[in-house]
Amino acid sequence: MKPARCFLPVALICLIPVAGISQNEDRSPIYPFDVKIGGGIAKLDGSIRSAIFARAAKPVKNDAVIEVVGTDPATIFVNVFPCNGKGEITRAAQAEAKVIMAPNATKFQLDQTMDKTKLGPGTYLMNIVIQAKGTSRVLFEVGDGKAVTAAPAGKEGPEAVLQQVFDAAKSGKLADLKPLQSRTADGDVKRVCGVSEAPADAQADFQKYFREGKVTGKARISGDKAEVDFRFGPGATKKETMNLVKEGDAWLLDSF
Repeated sequence: MKPARCFLPVALICLIPVAGISQNEDRSPIYPFDVKIGGGIAKLDGSIRSAIFARAAKPVKNDAVIEVVGTDPATIFVNVFPCNGKGEITRAAQAEAKVIMAPNATKFQLDQTMDKTKLGPGTYLMNIVIQAKGTSRVLFEVGDGKAVTAAPAGKEGPEAVLQQVFDAAKSGKLADLKPLQSRTADGDVKRVCGVSEAPADAQADFQKYFREGKVTGKARISGDKAEVDFRFGPGATKKETMNLVKEGDAWLLDSF
């Protein structure tokens, strides 16, 4: 059964209501104060009027220090939701939200969660609330804290190309899958490679079933065709074979 679809408007997701705050016309209402994350200031993902969140420049570790810039020490309330690259949150993801509270502070760490659990790899929307300032919303990824540069699509062997599917499911960088689709791809491959344009619940399903995936054998290559065995699903219990084809000098996903 697929989870119920519920795309919560980003502007409405916050821990506590903040009223009576005058807005600076030079600032976006969803980013009233700057947030330093991963060594740099998160930047609005769009114009002041159109943006629905600011975006961190690179992945961060799950114990990264987050700093609110240009504010006096105050109680900082934070909630963090798993989401897709568009900042969309499914109803199921609401149950996975993490809460952080930092009294009389200008910074906090991502591992200061109320339930003492750390964030896993993936994409998150963070709402940082300071009563006198408002709520700044930041989209970020938990990874190794290094800038991610994807390898050119298909330039590796068949196993490495398939591994990119599992890596994208873990990191939330679903758009990286688009270039991996062959011209003759079947419906299953098209759904995988086009998942970045799918509804949020479909993206959540994809990540659920492929984030634990793994290649289980060496590629069997015959001319411009290859087969690679893999496992996927929760606990990597489902067995499958990915068929790839070579177009030019690139191996691309074709069917499974």
